[in-house]
Order: sequence, then structure tokens, then C-alpha cells
Amino acid sequence: NNNNNNNEEPAATPKEILKFLTTRYHDPNNDSGTNNTNSNWNKTRNYVYRTPKKLTMSQVETVVQFLEEELLSDADAARTVLQSSPRILQKNTTTYLAPTVRFLQSLYGPSLFAEAIRRNPNLLLVNGLGGINYYSYEKAARVEDYLIQELNLSPGAIAKLKQKSAHSYVFSKSIPTLEETLSFLRTVLQTNYNPQQITTWLSKSLVAYPQVFCLSVESNLQPSIQFLQDYCRFSDEQLASLLYKSGGSILGLSVSDNLEPKLEFLQTLLGTTVSLQKCILRHSSILGLSLSNLQKKVDYFHWIGEDLAARMARSCPAVYSLSWNENLYPTLLFLSKIWGVDAPPVDGTITAIIDDDVDSCHGTEDEEEEKKKKKKKSTR
Repeated sequence: NNNNNNNEEPAATPKEILKFLTTRYHDPNNDSGTNNTNSNWNKTRNYVYRTPKKLTMSQVETVVQFLEEELLSDADAARTVLQSSPRILQKNTTTYLAPTVRFLQSLYGPSLFAEAIRRNPNLLLVNGLGGINYYSYEKAARVEDYLIQELNLSPGAIAKLKQKSAHSYVFSKSIPTLEETLSFLRTVLQTNYNPQQITTWLSKSLVAYPQVFCLSVESNLQPSIQFLQDYCRFSDEQLASLLYKSGGSILGLSVSDNLEPKLEFLQTLLGTTVSLQKCILRHSSILGLSLSNLQKKVDYFHWIGEDLAARMARSCPAVYSLSWNENLYPTLLFLSKIWGVDAPPVDGTITAIIDDDVDSCHGTEDEEEEKKKKKKKSTR
């Protein structure tokens, strides 16, 4: 189907478009109308009323027919796409949607393609995939051959990588670009590890964090490595160890938005650069936590003991990655019963606990006593 613009065809009104869609996807056997209620079409309604681009009925019908054919006659999947990603109505099926679908089908396979679209309707609108031509498939095949040869990737690893590559664009990268990335990472790691270890690490990291291998060496990877080494005063050996243990995930963190504020936070908590080094080397995943997550846990540990937060970060930083609801609180509750002390309060969020504790620093003795009673009432 080729939905070329027809200058003689008048633009359809939003009401006409919505009537066509809701009528086409109305299931007479579904009395509840679960997937066809007005609320489910809200995003589509807002789009057709607000878009400055005029849509013709032939354009809408062509896109709908294309979706139904390509999604294996799966009406639910087609409806999900139209309800979640209404911008697709303006796309040309020949020059944009068809190449995108061919590319995604080559990644997921025919049997999983419809399910992938149902789970993530925006895949068909992923920026950079539209307009891929036949030669892009040849390029993707060359990249696949290169990765198999260079990193000894197994068929299973390639399959896993393809499932993620719609977001990471690994297979759309040029081989020289990938060579530059792999060479850079090898250079960082070679101070501590032999070539076989490095190749094994690269293959595992590529599958686990493909987005890292799509970053620019000059604009992203090199600045991140340099910042970590300068701020934490890592030796080349320590830096290699940090990268190796993190699996490469640490390179996906922004310097200004992520690494810098968290390292400053941890430096203030720990006090010395040596302590900061040990903390990061023992548990690099701590840098992947949000700053608010770290702050709440630090404040809560302070509530238990004045220097507990720092001692935790020095000796066992992995504690900060534990879930509060599933790990930390149940453990604290269990230990408090064994030790015969007051259990941690559970009334509200950690922030509420922090606020209560801060206020108590400035209260009178009577106020202190009243707050202690409230804390006892709130224990399990």
C-alpha cells in the first residue's frame, strides 16, 4: 500500500476519523467494551483534534489496513498501536512503516513481532528506524558477522542482543565505529586482564548493556572514564577493576546528571577519597541508585545511629541497593525483636520518619517524650 498524498481529497474531520476507528474496532461480543471505551481512545482523540497535519480518510484507512496485515490480523495489537501511538496515522506506509516493520521483524522474528508491538506500541515510531532501506539489512548482517567473529558471540547471545537492539541501534552502527568502541574498552581493561578475559567481558557487556556500545567514545565514554579517574583518583588498575565489575553499566551514566552529584554526595558522607574509592570499587551499582533513594536511606540510617550510614557505605555499600520494603525493613524489624529494642517506625514513608527526627532535635524535653510515645505506638 502506498498512501501518497492526494491533493484533491479533502481532509477528514476529527469526528470522521474517530468514528471510523471506534466502529472498526468495536467488538459486538464484548458488552463491557473494555478495549473500546472512550477513555482508551483519549490519546487518539487529542491527537486528531490538535495535530496541525491534516489527515485524509484514505491515509487513515491505508495505515489501519497496513497495521492489520503486518500484525498477523491481530486486531487487538493494531488497536493498541492506534490508541497508544496515534502519530502513526500520519506515517507513509511505503517509505516509513514498511521498512521499519521489515527491520523489526528481522530482529524479533515473525512469531514474536506482534507480541513485541503489543507490549511496546511505540516501537513502530522509534526515531531512526523509519526509512531504512534494503541495504540496511545487509549492513545489519555485516555487523552481526563482525560481532560473532570479533567477540565469539553465540547464536543465543545474538538473539538476546537483537531483542534489545531496536532501542540500542547496535546493528545500525558502522563497523569502524564499533571497532573504535571495542578498542577503547580494551585499552582501559588491559592493565588488569588478559585478552581472553576482555573478549568474554565485552561479549557479556554487549548483550547486557548494548546502549553503552552505541555511545560516542569522544563525547561519552572517554569523558566518563576521565571524570571517574580524576574525581576518585583511581589508578589505571583500579579503573579497570571498576569497569570490569560494573559490567560496563557505569559508562551509561551521565557525568553531569548522575555521576558528579552522586559522587559529591558519597564524598560528603564518607569524608575521604580512600573511603570513596573503596565504596565504589566494592559496589559500583550504588551509582545507579537515584539521589533521593540514597538520601532517604542515609537519613534513616542516621535515625538509627549517628555514624551508621557512613559505616554501611564503607564496609557494606551493597546494603544501599536493597529494597526497603522487601529487604531492609523486614531485617530491621527481625533484629529489633531479637535484640529487644524498639522496632523501626512504620507509620508513613521514610521521609516522614526523617521529618519527625529532625523536628525532635529542636524540641523541649516534654516534646521529646511525646514523640517517643508516638514512635512506640507506631511499631508493629
